[in-house]
Amino acid sequence: MEPAIFLYLLLGAIAIGIIIFVKTPAGKRWLDKYS
Repeated sequence: MEPAIFLYLLLGAIAIGIIIFVKTPAGKRWLDKYS
């Protein structure tokens, strides 16, 4: 597998994880506390 493809997949997975985290109530509380 090409390293660049792996990097894109990794970034995509991280982005999806962040989006899901922000949409959860716990994520919103965490953002309010640290922003």
